[in-house]
Amino acid sequence: MKSAISVFMMIFLLTSVSVEAISQKQLERVEELKKEAVELLRHKEFDKAVPVLNEILSIDPFEKTAKRYLMLARQQSMEPFCKEAATAFMHDDYARAIDIWEKILRMNPDDYRFSRLIEITKNLISDKAINDMYVHADEFLKKGDKKSAINELEKILFVKPSERRAREMLATARQSTSDIRTKKHYKRAEKYMKQKKYDLAIEEWNKILEIDETQQEAKRFIASAIRAKLKVQYARARRLYEKGDYLSARDHYYKIMVDNPTDTNVKSIISNLDETV
Repeated sequence: MKSAISVFMMIFLLTSVSVEAISQKQLERVEELKKEAVELLRHKEFDKAVPVLNEILSIDPFEKTAKRYLMLARQQSMEPFCKEAATAFMHDDYARAIDIWEKILRMNPDDYRFSRLIEITKNLISDKAINDMYVHADEFLKKGDKKSAINELEKILFVKPSERRAREMLATARQSTSDIRTKKHYKRAEKYMKQKKYDLAIEEWNKILEIDETQQEAKRFIASAIRAKLKVQYARARRLYEKGDYLSARDHYYKIMVDNPTDTNVKSIISNLDETV
């Protein structure tokens, strides 16, 4: 194999590009690229050789030696991935093998061998393999290792998206993980509400929604906190207005508008206060 490559390299360097097809400047560029490609191939830097060979072919699409070298470089750059996929396959890690083959296919979309391998491997994943994944997921859940359980369930859905049981188990596991993370924020929010520190309570509930946007209870609590906050602000603004402290009253009404911008009555009061102050 090594001697064959050496022969190809000699031919590659000696092959001249048709002067009629390209300019002298392009011809010189091709010769430079050839030397660069040969050096990269000699040092087994196949990934770096691919773009160099592509550039040669963009200048001279009929450069047959460059085409052969490009094929060789691609095959050599894929070899480590192929070995990794084969190892994963032999160890029954079908999801990993498929994942690697899909990466190779993205690198070489015209190579249909890998799409066929993916199809065959998916078909080879038996009910037993999926049942084993379920067993592992159940064991992890019993140990409280939700992260590993989620990983097993995701592998099932990767190879068989129609698995309803895995989807339901995954949703429950994720919800449970979310509950642990959100619990402390609920406690803090509850404490702030009792202290009437509504902004801090709202901040905690927003943190909960960042973790899990489906937390409807947090959304209801935020609405409740805003109502309680507005009630206090309305009363405070009204007292200041009745005391004749129009400047402070106006400031409080402006704060109300931030939380309730649709209150036309407050808009009218602010307009009157703007004329008074």
